[in-house]
Amino acid sequence: MDDPKVNWVSYLKTLHLKQNIFKKEDENKWPENDTAPLVPLKKPIKDCRIGLTACCAARLKTQSLWEKEERKDPGWRQDISFREIPMNSKFKDIIITAASYSYDAMMDPNIMLPLDRMKEMEKEGYFKECAPYILSHPGNWAKELFVNKTIPKMVNRFCEMEVDAVISLANCPTDTQTVGLLTRGFEEAGIPSIEISSMWDIMDKVKPPRALFLNYPDGHPIGKPFDISLQKAILKNALQTLESATEPGKIIVLPYQWPDNFRWQKHALGHYSCLDPGKNEIWDTEMVNIDDRIQKRRQYYTVPGYETYPD
Repeated sequence: MDDPKVNWVSYLKTLHLKQNIFKKEDENKWPENDTAPLVPLKKPIKDCRIGLTACCAARLKTQSLWEKEERKDPGWRQDISFREIPMNSKFKDIIITAASYSYDAMMDPNIMLPLDRMKEMEKEGYFKECAPYILSHPGNWAKELFVNKTIPKMVNRFCEMEVDAVISLANCPTDTQTVGLLTRGFEEAGIPSIEISSMWDIMDKVKPPRALFLNYPDGHPIGKPFDISLQKAILKNALQTLESATEPGKIIVLPYQWPDNFRWQKHALGHYSCLDPGKNEIWDTEMVNIDDRIQKRRQYYTVPGYETYPD
C-alpha cells in the first residue's frame, strides 16, 4: 500500500468490519484489484456535462422506500436499487436516510448530496452543466448483483443523459467499496469518473480509476457543514482531477484538515471497533437508539464552532 503520509484511520483493521460485516472465514471478500481502468476526458471540464452519484440513500419523499426503511433495519446492506433525484429538487422534498448517522448532514445535507454547490458551480462556469438527475444509492454487500445488474442500469442512464464525466461520493466503509466498484464500471463503459472518500485503505484495495482522499470523519465527503468555500474547493479538486489524471488508480490526498487535531479519529476507531470511545465499553453500532447514536457522533464529529446551527 502506498502510504499517503498522513494520520489516517485503518478501517479494515477494526473489529466491526472484520467480525460483524464478514465472518472470520470471509474476511477476504472485500473487492481487491491490482489495476484500474482509466479513460481520458474527451473535452475540457468547462465544456462538460457532469453527473453525480451519492451513496447516501437519498430519495424524494414521493419515491418508494429503501429496503432498510421497509425492514426498519438501518444495518441492511443488500439493497442494490437506486433513485433519480432531479437536479432542480429542493432539500425539503428529499429524505437522506444515511444522514441519520451524521448530525452534520442532518443540518447541511450538501456535505453528502451537494445539490446546491453543483448548481452554483454550473452558474459560475466551472463546467457546462449538471446532468438533469443525480443517481442516489445505498452502500451494499451484494457486490455481484450490484456489478451485474445495477451498474449497467446506472451507466445506461448517464449515457441517456449524455454526461461527459461523473463524480461519485462515499460516506462509510461499505459505501467506499460500493462506489469504487461503481466508478470502475463507469470507466469500463467509457465514462470518466472519480470517487471521493475518507477511507484510504478501502479505496486502495478496490482501486477506483481516480480518487480523492479527504481525511475527515465518515459522512463528510464534501467537507464541513455550511462551509461553502470548502465544499466548492473539494468539488473543484474533483473536476481538476477528472481533467488531469493520467495514472490509473492513483489516490490524491486533499490538503484539508478537520479542525480538532484528529480527535475525531478516536471516535472512528471506537465506532468501528464496537467500543464506546470514551469508556472502552461495547457500543451498539447498529443504532438501536438513533437519538443516542446521533448524540455520540455529535460529541466527537461536530465541527468546533458549529455546535449551534442556523435554522
